[in-house]
Amino acid sequence: MAQGMRSTFQDFAATLKHSEQVAQSSMVGQADPHALVQALAQTELAVETAVIVRNKVVEAYQEILRMPV
Repeated sequence: MAQGMRSTFQDFAATLKHSEQVAQSSMVGQADPHALVQALAQTELAVETAVIVRNKVVEAYQEILRMPV
């Protein structure tokens, strides 16, 4: 499970890095506007997914705290 989470975090970081590179290339006129839109959409999806996972982890933690000892 830890290996899967590590891979997911690495993919998330790679997506953000790629989008940043495309955005920088776009600012100097070296990237296609379509590529920029696609990279931004991928980043948005990655961030939304990360927020959902974070919320689920927080919910699970709160549920554990509510368990009687």
